[in-house]
Amino acid sequence: MEGDPDNWKFLNNAAQAHVLAGTVAGALAPGEVEGHQRELLRFARRLHELQPRRAEFLFLWAAANLAMARNFPEASHYQEALPYAEAAWSLSLQLFAGDPRSFRYASQLQFASMTLFEIQRELGLRQPAEAALDRAQVAANIAGESTPVALFLVATAAARIPPECLPETVREIEERVLQLFQALLLSPGTSVEMTESAVLTFHRGWAHLSPELCKRLLAVDERVGRKVASLLEVDPTTLDGLAAREPSTGR
Repeated sequence: MEGDPDNWKFLNNAAQAHVLAGTVAGALAPGEVEGHQRELLRFARRLHELQPRRAEFLFLWAAANLAMARNFPEASHYQEALPYAEAAWSLSLQLFAGDPRSFRYASQLQFASMTLFEIQRELGLRQPAEAALDRAQVAANIAGESTPVALFLVATAAARIPPECLPETVREIEERVLQLFQALLLSPGTSVEMTESAVLTFHRGWAHLSPELCKRLLAVDERVGRKVASLLEVDPTTLDGLAAREPSTGR
């Protein structure tokens, strides 16, 4: 690289080397992780400057910022993490806007948005939950509100925000989450990959609502209901006798 420092192929090889080295350091030498992340960030930024139309380099730059943002909170350095989280979301949104049908880009955008939410909440910044929901809606508008990707972004954002961060009652929040996931999972264009990712997010925060979600899905589309019941490890035969009820208030 010394003879040709702006050769994008060499820069990309160096960036990928730091990705690998950082992964290894995470398991064997945690103190070396930040150094690899900073070098990755430097190479990724330069790659995007040299090849601004290459989506994979924009993705790498966004991912490098996201890695930095998620590294600092481990040492409770939230203020230092904030600008990286903001950059990660901004770059991820730019990437997503270029191809709003990409589930890969949507997933990264959602991850960046929720990382930013977590850091803002730890810093005590004003209304981080509302900001996170607004970011999801901005992305959904880019994708088109009725598209599966838009439904995924809005549903998973709602599911990952703790009820105590929102002004509504737990019952109201539960009902909104159920309706959002029902719309997403019943959408004809929702892919298997998107379904599995969404169900995992739902299970992490709202497992107690799994029988209710499955019952609602089964009432509309038995195939989808049984698929989701399998992913949530809910026995669909136990749902037949359940009386219709309002979502519970527990979590």
